[in-house]
Amino acid sequence: MLNGLTLGAVGAVVVFLSSFAMTALVFPEYYAEFAEAARMRAVAEGAAPGEIEARVAAATGTPASSALSGAIGTIVTSLVVAAVVGGFFKSAR
Repeated sequence: MLNGLTLGAVGAVVVFLSSFAMTALVFPEYYAEFAEAARMRAVAEGAAPGEIEARVAAATGTPASSALSGAIGTIVTSLVVAAVVGGFFKSAR
C-alpha cells in the first residue's frame, strides 16, 4: 500500500505540473473558450438567461483547480489499485 501511495504521489506531481503547464502556458485561453462554447450551446438550445449563466459558471475553471483535481484523482486511483493488487498478492501467498 505504501508503494502505491508513493507512486501515486510522484504521479500526482507529474500530473499537476503537466496539467497546469498545458492550461496556463500552452493554451491560456482554454477555459475562456470552453465557457464561450457552453454559452453558445445554451443559446442554441434556447435556454433562459439565468440558465445560460449557470451553464457558463459550471463550465468555468482555473488551471490550478483543474490540475489539483487531476492530482487528487491520481492519488486516489493509485491507492485503489494498490489495495486491489495487494489483496491479490496477499491471497496468493
